Amino acid sequence: MSGSPQELLAAAAVARLEDAAGSGTAGPGLSVAVVVQDFEAEPFFRSVIQFALAVPKAEGEAWQRAFTRTIFLAGRPDSLAQRFTADLNGPAGSVAWYGPAREKQLRNLSRMLRAFQGDAPVLPPPGSVLVRAPGPPSGTEHTATIATRDVSFAGYLVHTHHLFAEATLRGLIRPGDTIRVEHRGELDGPLIRTALDPALAPGVQTRITHDGRDPDRLRLYAVLVAGRKGDEPCKPTAS
Repeated sequence: MSGSPQELLAAAAVARLEDAAGSGTAGPGLSVAVVVQDFEAEPFFRSVIQFALAVPKAEGEAWQRAFTRTIFLAGRPDSLAQRFTADLNGPAGSVAWYGPAREKQLRNLSRMLRAFQGDAPVLPPPGSVLVRAPGPPSGTEHTATIATRDVSFAGYLVHTHHLFAEATLRGLIRPGDTIRVEHRGELDGPLIRTALDPALAPGVQTRITHDGRDPDRLRLYAVLVAGRKGDEPCKPTAS
């Protein structure tokens, strides 16, 4: 694998977009709305995975075709319950998920609330965050690494939501899996080579988009290296 980091990032991003665009049969893409009142990393990550695991296959493919498009709104999920039924309420009811659905079906919700604003720099939790997907332990562990330097709180929500939702929809994360989440200022060096190696792509999920510090450059914001490939059968759990 040769090329500059920017060339490798561009090639990996194009491959991911082509893969997502070809998910399932042709049809309109779907969106998701997330209403955020409060945030804590581990419950949020676990809830993203729980939500994605529950999405039916056809809807999941349509959401993938829309590149897991998600809007984040600021509000209190409990105050919306009488008008809008959440598809998932996170722990303590501080975050709620709606969809996947056509954008027009989410329009009334998005009009009621303002977009989530989180311009302050993210303060990552100290040490590793251990996330266990719902379900009996599978014995499979994955490692996720998130970039934090010059990343806003809102950006952190967006990047991690894409990472865990897409890894789950691809079958990399399955019920009962464990994900060890690490944080680093920049994702570079050997890690970026692993993330962008085409030979390893079936077992790797990346979040690549324009660098907020320089829109003309791409940046690897997050990577998940899976303990299995998406097409591998589940291992039986020892009893």
